[in-house]
Amino acid sequence: MKKNKILLLGFAFMFILLPVFAQSAPKKVPKGKEEWRYLNQAKEAFEKKDYGTAFTLAERSKEVRRQDSSYESYVLEYAQRKIKLRKVGDKLDEVLNELKVIKQDEAYRIIMRHLDKKGKAFFKNSFAKVLDYIPYYSNYAEADYLIAQIYRVETEYEIAMSYYKRAFSYCENLDVPAQKYDILYDMASLSFDMQNFDDYEKYLLMILDDNKYYKDDKFMNAVCNLITDSSGSLSKFFMLYRCDDFIGLKALIQLNDFYLKQGLTSKAFKTSALAAITAVTKIDHFYSTRDSNYEYKDFANLLRNCSKDEDVIKWGNDERIWELFYLFGKTCSENGKILFAKHLFETLKLDCPDPYWKKMAEKMLLG
Repeated sequence: MKKNKILLLGFAFMFILLPVFAQSAPKKVPKGKEEWRYLNQAKEAFEKKDYGTAFTLAERSKEVRRQDSSYESYVLEYAQRKIKLRKVGDKLDEVLNELKVIKQDEAYRIIMRHLDKKGKAFFKNSFAKVLDYIPYYSNYAEADYLIAQIYRVETEYEIAMSYYKRAFSYCENLDVPAQKYDILYDMASLSFDMQNFDDYEKYLLMILDDNKYYKDDKFMNAVCNLITDSSGSLSKFFMLYRCDDFIGLKALIQLNDFYLKQGLTSKAFKTSALAAITAVTKIDHFYSTRDSNYEYKDFANLLRNCSKDEDVIKWGNDERIWELFYLFGKTCSENGKILFAKHLFETLKLDCPDPYWKKMAEKMLLG
């Protein structure tokens, strides 16, 4: 009798605890309440300059991402407790096959979602690496990036920078991987506004860390060695080399300007040369994709083509392209390539699409 009472009390205690355990299990984010929806709403509020609402919604999106991550970790860890799954080992292909066999459909869906976004190579075909990644995934880089922009608008620069840094530290979570360069450009821009010029240079150089041309010493030496005072050097320079890393173009232009003002002419020489080639490559690519009969002839002819196209002229002004060619000439001159610079300024004086930089080139020729 006493034994039966103990059993009854045990069952009663279990039923009391069941709701507690049920409540502790993370819940799946309901459809229509996903983190990206809150983030989109936050962006809309930001565009409307409703910064308080934008901040609240961005923080809410981060909470939902954490909830989603907790739920996914819970589902995968629960599936991992299955004896059959443990026997399979760590190879992701085999784990996925077994999940289908034992009908752990939610676990299978979660893994496939991350594989679709990141690719198998990212996880090295390891189930353990997926498990390790999920807590990292809880950090919502896009939301931190937006919050940084909110604080920057409010002139809370130190706080803004801390959020930029946090967003960049979790850049592997970005839905659009290239957005990490937007973050770095904003970090560089804010550093400049804060007059922290060491960090300004550092963040621009971090953008160029992924530029295969800038990091290739042999390529850069070959490019710079083409800049001579010999006849036809200008034509040969723009004819022989191309650089299609357009993401780094703005960083090269900004570094060139920065180095010139700091008197670091040899550093400016490198960034300026690559920037000029990249800009010509971009313009050349634009015309070749638009017109199947287009053919690059020389730098002067390319500028004359640009002068006929208002959209290209505007783009060149917005992206500082015409200024870049002027600065390239100035950089060459300060590095002792006087005749090369003279030929470049003569070309700009005649054919630069923007009248201001035409006049600036003419001033350089007048001395």
